[in-house]
Amino acid sequence: MQAALTALGDVDAAISANETSGGLTADNASSLKTLSASIRTALQTGDTSAAKTAVDQLSTKLTEMASGLSGDAGKQLQDAAAALKAAVAGS
Repeated sequence: MQAALTALGDVDAAISANETSGGLTADNASSLKTLSASIRTALQTGDTSAAKTAVDQLSTKLTEMASGLSGDAGKQLQDAAAALKAAVAGS
């Protein structure tokens, strides 16, 4: 569980980095932050099923946004999301 929360922190940082770099629109960043918050709540309450569902939604949303994500920040976000998915799957 702690690994998943740590990975989620990395996702949050990557969302902020992409928002700052202009890779994400304010709406997209807000949408990702909402999903991130729901993942955090699910993890903290021990609802791994809900966490996995929300991580899948986050991954789908990132796939849709992939064309607008470029450079190091975009790769950082996609890598962080992949690490989160693996961490939650192992919870």
